[in-house]
Amino acid sequence: HTAITRWLQKKRTSARTAIQVDPKMYHGYIGQYVFNPNLILTVFRQGNRLYIQPTGQQTFEIFPESEETFFPKTFEALFTFVKTDDGLVKHMIVHWRGTHLAKKIAPGRE
Repeated sequence: HTAITRWLQKKRTSARTAIQVDPKMYHGYIGQYVFNPNLILTVFRQGNRLYIQPTGQQTFEIFPESEETFFPKTFEALFTFVKTDDGLVKHMIVHWRGTHLAKKIAPGRE
């Protein structure tokens, strides 16, 4: 019983809250990112929503925690888009089973 209580408490405290952001900013985030040599993360937009499609896996929606950091609601992870001084996204930091740098290799199309 105590283990279940601890698990429920952890779930409640780790719940993330999405904020409202201007969906126009998603334009700079869409594209392809290399997670590892066998896994490309394709970020795309549908309407006012942002999604990630990993190579050979199911698409999932990501929600803004800040203007640069997003999270999925289906598993524990964070995706932070990193911009250069001129405002272009150069890579994404993926916080999932460790911290990984995913370099942007191709811009996306809307």
